[in-house]
Amino acid sequence: MNYKNIKLIKVSLFIAVFFILSACHDISYARPNKPKDNLEFGTWRNKLKGSLGFANTGFDLKSDFKADGDFDYKTVALLGYSYKLGYYSDIYLRSNLTKNSGSLKAAGKNNVLINNIVFGAGGVSNIAVDMRLSDIELLASRELAATDRNGFIDVIYGAKFIRLSLDLTDKDFKMSNHYLRQLLVPVAGFHTQCKIDDNFKFYAWLYAGSAKADSGSSMKQYKTTDLDAGIEYHLTPRAPEYVEIGPGRDEEPESLTQKIDWYVIAGYKARSFKETMGANVIKIDHSGPEIKFSARF
Repeated sequence: MNYKNIKLIKVSLFIAVFFILSACHDISYARPNKPKDNLEFGTWRNKLKGSLGFANTGFDLKSDFKADGDFDYKTVALLGYSYKLGYYSDIYLRSNLTKNSGSLKAAGKNNVLINNIVFGAGGVSNIAVDMRLSDIELLASRELAATDRNGFIDVIYGAKFIRLSLDLTDKDFKMSNHYLRQLLVPVAGFHTQCKIDDNFKFYAWLYAGSAKADSGSSMKQYKTTDLDAGIEYHLTPRAPEYVEIGPGRDEEPESLTQKIDWYVIAGYKARSFKETMGANVIKIDHSGPEIKFSARF
């Protein structure tokens, strides 16, 4: 997914958020039957896109992961947990690890040059790429508006710990280079849910952040964007239970046993990472369908 598409989706989601806020502005309260614990697990089938563009002193390389590479779709595990802190707030812990291995054809204006090391010959190089990108997110939410009929919208804020390991090895000559980045990025955005009917709901997460590291000519600027949107279906809806307390009067009692509500979630997930250090730019995008199960209790 390129950055133009992400910007378009971000604009569309912010418009959707505006309409949900308009529908919910007249009332905001603790959502009824809000679960205390929520455990999510599933898989994400994603495709690598993005590019490498190196033009600083000692560097000369340009390549595109999609156009110049042979990276296959990858299926990775998704894990998440949330806990209700109070009537209006929750805390979330989410993580995933994405691995990509493949070949990449790179070109340079003169020789392909990475950190003063010449790759290939004649301005062209065939490079074996081994990449690992992991992130652990600690997020908190605060309800902005909600109605039982329409849904809710929360503001999201927190931090994302990112670890990027990138190994580039010349396939024709014994040359290699290793990149390792470990950083903490503050993020903020929105989480919204819109009720379709009693069992189906639309959901969307959108949050982004930026950070800087080092200074001077070594200063690095980082940007990250996460999008997660789709439909969830309640697998185990509970029929109301009533006890008679008088002629013609029923009342729903408190449950004596804890019940786990199961949901299946199908959607689309996209994650973008960008590092800029002078004229050296690394863009890494992963996007594709996801399917998850959620246990709420």
